[in-house]
Amino acid sequence: MEAVHKGECGTHAHGRSLVMRILRQGFFWPNIHKDAQVFVEKCSQCQYYADMQRQPVGYLKPINSSWPFAVWGLDFLGPMPTAMRSYKWILVAVDYFTKWIEAKPLTHPIAQNVENFLWANIVCRYGVPMVIITDNGIPFANQRVHDFCGKHQINLKYSSIWHPHTNGQAEAANKNILNILKKRLDDAKTRWPEELPGALWAYNTALSKVT
Repeated sequence: MEAVHKGECGTHAHGRSLVMRILRQGFFWPNIHKDAQVFVEKCSQCQYYADMQRQPVGYLKPINSSWPFAVWGLDFLGPMPTAMRSYKWILVAVDYFTKWIEAKPLTHPIAQNVENFLWANIVCRYGVPMVIITDNGIPFANQRVHDFCGKHQINLKYSSIWHPHTNGQAEAANKNILNILKKRLDDAKTRWPEELPGALWAYNTALSKVT
């Protein structure tokens, strides 16, 4: 249970997610649900970095995606504590259909890095998407990214300043990655680039309603 919860690719999952991860590893015992709940309650990182709801309740605003990897949301997470190779930012992309996350540590949030990420991490792995949704930040709203999307016939959409929730899926992905990294790193915050691949793998293989 400890290895699944906070091991090499652990996300400090709790509740049903932790139980399903243990079952996927081929283990079972009669009180597995109760034991998992007790174990999570005793985990100091889970209690210290627990989510606190501060945003008022509002209506959901879904964005339809017809098939996997057709619509992606992009956003930057950071600045993070300066780590090896001067990494300070994380460029995050989330697929609106499967909720699959791709992320890469970067030194600077610039257009060239965004273009390289789109080509290597999105187009070469999952094919050319139909739509990419970003905010109005300078790394995204510039001629270089616009020309890249135009060359590959990608519909580049910017979330409106009056409706920032348009790119809410990317914001949610940022929050999930940050929470996992906090729990895995605790005080060793400058090691986040080393922990990022394991955090991504753990999140992407976690139980979800889609899978």
